[in-house]
This record gives sequence, structure tokens and C-alpha cells, in this order.
Amino acid sequence: GRGIGRQLMLDALSRIDAMLGLRRVRLSVTDNNVLAQKLYESLGFEVYGDEAEALCVEGKYYGENHLVRATPSGDAAGS
Repeated sequence: GRGIGRQLMLDALSRIDAMLGLRRVRLSVTDNNVLAQKLYESLGFEVYGDEAEALCVEGKYYGENHLVRATPSGDAAGS
């Protein structure tokens, strides 16, 4: 609810975008964390793959979705 995750991500991405030579940012999110994935997608991340049963917590398996976002310097480099 209060947008704290969005603000933290925006701050992190602004710092990342200022790093010269960095072309892409990658992250993973468990497939059951729909709100987080929607947040990442709203910030420009795109799903590029998934991994079934990537994590096991207390005997329960979770899949992961892998996301990527180009940085401004990566866009300029044609990536």
C-alpha cells in the first residue's frame, strides 16, 4: 500500500542508470509474488525466462521469473 517498494526501486534505478558502462539490470521474482512482478514491469522490466522449482522453502518449491531492464547507456549502445 504506501508505495515504499516503488520509491526504493526508483531510487535504486536512478543510481544504476547513472553508472557508466552498465547495459542491463536483471532480477528474479518468485512466480507467486504477482504484486512484485507487476511493480517491476511498471518500472520497465521485461520477463525473459522462467525457472520451475528454482527455490525450496520448508519443503515447498517455487518457480522464479527472470526479468531484465536496459539502462539508458545500454539503450544508447543499441542493446
